[in-house]
Amino acid sequence: MTTRDRNRYLLCEVVQEKTGTGSLRQDHLIGAFRQSVQNNSGDLGMATYGSASKIVISFAETCGLFIIRVPMAAQAECLQALSTVISVGLRTAAVRVLHISGRLKNTVKVASERILAWRNSLPQDFAVPRKELLGAQVRQMLTALHSLPPYV
Repeated sequence: MTTRDRNRYLLCEVVQEKTGTGSLRQDHLIGAFRQSVQNNSGDLGMATYGSASKIVISFAETCGLFIIRVPMAAQAECLQALSTVISVGLRTAAVRVLHISGRLKNTVKVASERILAWRNSLPQDFAVPRKELLGAQVRQMLTALHSLPPYV
C-alpha cells in the first residue's frame, strides 16, 4: 500500500516598501524563505521542504502573490519562517499569509480572484499593459493547475 504526501498550500503576499531599487523575483523570494527557515530551524528544517524548486508553485510578480507547497507536518514551522522574513531581494518586505488549504485547486481559485480584484481596482488610466500582464499571469496559473497530476 502506498501513501501520498499530504501537503498544505498557502497563498501568500509580499508587502514591500515603495522606495528602493530592484524588482521582486521568484529566486529572491525562494532565497529569503530558505534563509529564514535556516535561521529558525537549521538545515534539518529545510530538508523537510524538499528541493527549493518545488517550494514555490506559482508566482505573480506584478502584485506579489505566490502559492507555496508545504508538508502538512511542517505547516507551523513554515508559518513561523514566513513571519520572520524581513527582506526580499534588495527591499525591506514582509510576507502575509492570505489563505491556507489542503487542495491546490481551492488555493488557485482564491489567488485568481484576488489578482483579478486587484487588477480591477487599478485606475482606468493606470498602465493598461500591466493589466494585460496580470490577465496573462492568471491564465498561466490556471493552465499550470490543469497540467498537474490529480493528487497534488
